[in-house]
Amino acid sequence: MGQGLSCRESHERGLFSAVQNGEPEIVEAMIEEDPSVLEQTTGHGRLSALHVAAANGQIQVLSMILDRSVNPDILNRHKQTPLMLAAMHGKISCVERLIQAGANILMFDSLHGRTCLHYAAYYGHSDCLQIYSFCCPFHPLLLLPGDLQDL
Repeated sequence: MGQGLSCRESHERGLFSAVQNGEPEIVEAMIEEDPSVLEQTTGHGRLSALHVAAANGQIQVLSMILDRSVNPDILNRHKQTPLMLAAMHGKISCVERLIQAGANILMFDSLHGRTCLHYAAYYGHSDCLQIYSFCCPFHPLLLLPGDLQDL
């Protein structure tokens, strides 16, 4: 016997596909039809639409979601934030936008105990590290020895 998809499962699959493929018109229409669609997560990884947009560098969709007052620090199954995934994949425009939205650069995941800074460094995305130092120049974790003397 075949297994069919329920309307809800089909709707969820459509949302995450539209987010991943960067189709803002479809995402917007789905949100307009049912704003609670932004609370849905993928099955196993419990990724939100914001996680998927960040990991895939879909800045237009990511901004649209953030403009709806979605928590920029929403966690997936491994307690990873969208900022961590954007840093991991080197999606610099998404990193910038998430920081502008107030994403916490100091959150640690439960998988490896890493922050977004660790992910950017580990995966060799020095441009993301430069964004952190530009956006948060006086953050204690980003100061170099002697920086406090210059303040």
